[in-house]
Amino acid sequence: MPRHLLTWLLPFVLFTLAVGCDRENRALNQLPPREPLEVAPRIPPAMKAMGQLVYVPVYSSIQEGQKGRLFHLSAHLSVRNISQKNSIVLAVADYYDSNGKQVRRLLEAPVKLGPMASTDFFIRSNDLAGVTGASFLVEWEAENPTAPPVVQAVMLGTNGGQGISFVTNGLPVDSH
Repeated sequence: MPRHLLTWLLPFVLFTLAVGCDRENRALNQLPPREPLEVAPRIPPAMKAMGQLVYVPVYSSIQEGQKGRLFHLSAHLSVRNISQKNSIVLAVADYYDSNGKQVRRLLEAPVKLGPMASTDFFIRSNDLAGVTGASFLVEWEAENPTAPPVVQAVMLGTNGGQGISFVTNGLPVDSH
């Protein structure tokens, strides 16, 4: 094979491999599109069989090391309807800071979670609004008696070669 052909062919092959691998990595790092949740009205008190207000602790920043350096974490709020028969209405999902001040509403309107359905909300690690004692408040309701949903926060962070991840469980603070 002529030398001038190799000079041109080798960079082309390496470039093609690099671009192909990058596309493959991007595809692996993206979730498939999800159907939007159905907007649902709140259940009138006379028709409501059950519901809860659930507090979920979030550790969006934690101190580590001897100098107490802050380690910023992303947080995923997950709400999972574990009933195989009944839907629930997710009425409220709010994010609070360390002082108990509401930072943002995560839901624009109540949504229906069908049997075995779930939804989640993501707080980026560079979102420092919650500080070290952030929390979520989640309110759900149901027309029929059903198992309460699993409500959890998953915190995750990496920095250099160090990584941390853990889960906190929601605690019911009010039932209705």
